[in-house]
Amino acid sequence: MHRPASLRRLIAVAVLTVCLTPATWAWAGPPAGDDASPSPESQARTEVSTASAAFAAGDYATALVHYQAALALLPAAKLHYNIAVCHQRLALAAETSAERTRQRDLAIDSYNRYLAANPRATDRLEVAATIRKLGGRPVTQPALLDPVFDTPPSAVTEADEEDDDDELDDDDDELDDEDDDELDEEGDDELDDDDDELDEEGDDDGKPYLPHHGRFGVSLTFGLSSDLIDATAVDGRLLVGIDLHGGGFVGRKRRFLIAAHTALYSGAFDSNEDFTLGGYSVGLMFLQTWTLGLNKRGMVGFGGLAALTGQSIRPSDDAVPPLCSDNSGTALANRTGGLFSPRLEVSVLAGARRRSLFTLLVQPGFTVYGPGPSSELCPPGQTPLTIVGVERRWEFLFFAGIGYAFRF
Repeated sequence: MHRPASLRRLIAVAVLTVCLTPATWAWAGPPAGDDASPSPESQARTEVSTASAAFAAGDYATALVHYQAALALLPAAKLHYNIAVCHQRLALAAETSAERTRQRDLAIDSYNRYLAANPRATDRLEVAATIRKLGGRPVTQPALLDPVFDTPPSAVTEADEEDDDDELDDDDDELDDEDDDELDEEGDDELDDDDDELDEEGDDDGKPYLPHHGRFGVSLTFGLSSDLIDATAVDGRLLVGIDLHGGGFVGRKRRFLIAAHTALYSGAFDSNEDFTLGGYSVGLMFLQTWTLGLNKRGMVGFGGLAALTGQSIRPSDDAVPPLCSDNSGTALANRTGGLFSPRLEVSVLAGARRRSLFTLLVQPGFTVYGPGPSSELCPPGQTPLTIVGVERRWEFLFFAGIGYAFRF
């Protein structure tokens, strides 16, 4: 059977067209944009951005949800820290003690997860202190070693940490840094205040709040002076005074007190004496304190003070002042010097929050005085002080007393 020539030419052209056309359909991929899904890193960044905005607005519940979502997408140690801060803020806002306790326990757990995931974090000591304030125990707290091993079997070696660090890519580090910087600016500066507010609320497990910011105190003291006890014309055989101090606790455990200190004292006003004594000291007090007892009801403090001190001797109302005086107003004689004194306190803590201290104190001291002013009317080799029997320019002072202090 013969086909027409025109039909054969048409079939040949069609075959050549199909063979010579590029097969672009075989290389085409999925349409760009519509079917592509974001990477876990991108999703995690979006969650962190949303969480940070909610945290800045004070919506800690929403921030918590998005931080947890970011953690599920891309595990990172610092996300545990941020989650812990959110739980801590939610504990402050809790309306019931049960909810407050639950949120606090979750905060402790998240802080510990942060320490476990990053045991060499630069802020590990601060985080551990926060855990203790919340009533928990840091996972990094030292434990007894197994005598069979040189190191605990569960200890993380440096090689293990390097392997773990190699698994974290740059995207994870950038995510941690961005997230942590935002919390540092908006939340971490208030972390200590949050701890204190939680402490003031009290613990449902019976642990009392222990004030650790500072204290003010006042004491009634009685004393003796080695230089005045032989000055029979001056009422300085027995001294009575008032001791005032106020300052703050410093150090990692807030047990070291630095306080401004002042004391005023005078003789016991023996009516048979011709001259009355008055004294003062102004300086700094340093005291290391320790709480004692199962219920933290006792406290011992040991330290000392360094102060500028002075004494003034005046004639009594019915005494005739001697001609040998320093002519400084109504005073017969004045002298100033430096006081250096150790101090021991034994206290009982009272009140549900252990804010009140009832104290017994002992404070011996050593004082060195300047020569004091003289007068042209004094006999040769005499001063207004030696005229009344005060011979030495140094003295030992011994004070003991009872006091009350308020901690906050």
